[in-house]
Amino acid sequence: MADRLDLYFRAHTTLMDCEEENWKAGQVEQPEHALIFHCATTQGGRQDLLVGAYICAKLKDGNYVAEEIGLFHRDGHPEELQVLKRFVRDSIYELGTSEEFRRRIFLKYLKAEALVVAYDAPNQISRIAVKSNKSSKRRRAFSFYFRQFRDKKTGTIRPSGFEPGISIESLDAAKAIYRPIKYMAQAADAEQEDEKAFSNVHVLDLKTLTAALTGESYTLSSACEIFGAPASKARKRVSRVTKPMIEHLLKDVIGELELLNRLKDELERHPVDLPAERCFSPATLAKGYFSAMGIKPPQEKFKISDEINGICMSALAAGRSECVIRQTSLPVSYMDFHSQFPAISERLNCREILCAERLEFADFTLEARNMIGNVTLDDCFQPSLWEKLRWFALVEPCEDVVPIRAKFGKRENSDPHPRMGSSHIKAADLAKRPRRTRREAHDGQANQDIESNNSHSTRSASRTNAGEALRAARSGSAPRRSGSEVG
Repeated sequence: MADRLDLYFRAHTTLMDCEEENWKAGQVEQPEHALIFHCATTQGGRQDLLVGAYICAKLKDGNYVAEEIGLFHRDGHPEELQVLKRFVRDSIYELGTSEEFRRRIFLKYLKAEALVVAYDAPNQISRIAVKSNKSSKRRRAFSFYFRQFRDKKTGTIRPSGFEPGISIESLDAAKAIYRPIKYMAQAADAEQEDEKAFSNVHVLDLKTLTAALTGESYTLSSACEIFGAPASKARKRVSRVTKPMIEHLLKDVIGELELLNRLKDELERHPVDLPAERCFSPATLAKGYFSAMGIKPPQEKFKISDEINGICMSALAAGRSECVIRQTSLPVSYMDFHSQFPAISERLNCREILCAERLEFADFTLEARNMIGNVTLDDCFQPSLWEKLRWFALVEPCEDVVPIRAKFGKRENSDPHPRMGSSHIKAADLAKRPRRTRREAHDGQANQDIESNNSHSTRSASRTNAGEALRAARSGSAPRRSGSEVG
């Protein structure tokens, strides 16, 4: 007998205490000052700080112009210090320790809410931090602190509660969210934090902004080449400080300053009022365009009940790809999966929903059953069919192979989070399984009807039998049938 697995479904949640956005369209102001820095690290797994370079810049005539360029180094290595002193002698470059850089430069700019810029910012920030730990509040976040002191009462060394830290919450490999934090060890620190809380931090990851504007992820050297900014070519990591290495580092940080200005100019070409550090992906730009055109999100424009939202969320499985035939030569068709969501949106004519005056949910059960009974696999490859699939259905699976979300891994090193996978499932299996949350089943109340300016409408349904028809039906209380599944 096959192993039984718990099934996981998405749910609609209502935010009770929403964080207010501290910027509005049309009121975006660029920070007057910017700090750009880049670190060279040691070889090996730890990749500790070896030497770093920074630029203090000021906004002049729409571009950031360097006012100070300097180097900082780690302590306890006199031979490296001698090389650096010889390099900066009779030059415009400043030289100091990493501690001096943190206190005199980095924390100063951080507290002034200036723009802190780096390429691959999470990695660069972690190189200069004096302490880091896993966040206790956010699952995918780490906390970084930049100044320590010895506690007179306990004698232990801990981060200062009077200097800001940064919480970095990773969204994926290319983008993250940065929040200001303060170290708290006693109740007194908590009270002082409320009185002297930092309002915001402006951390701009040039790697994220490059990916948002181009749709691709690049290294520093390749990004500079694309936007015409000077930068040194990628080279292997070195284990000691030499003159060529310092020149390479300075060229990188100067290239980052020029790349910042080029990316800023490129972003300003789009008719959206969006801070550069809030531009996370091409979807962010698309939302900015919607805002500029006066198009409101459906959740804000229409009064959609929590019940309908729950049906939509439980049906959502998001994008996935699967390889069922491996290591076998077969004829193939090239599919642009990178643009899969925009393509599906165009096929479903989601623009009609965005521009509609009213959004209604009516019964579509009979029409849905007729469609399921007559549709063929070849019909699913016809673009004209996709717009007719804008409805939801509560299906009763009967040994159908459907995508489900479960913890498939059984080994100790397996991913502990639920993942999507295709599996045989039938309604009897679902009836015997205990439900973690209570949800009532409804007959004939899950369809979507849209009346737009040109009086076109879409259709939806709530219940049908998919056992004998399309194998793309989903399991659960309110699965969704959409073009992304039947294609």
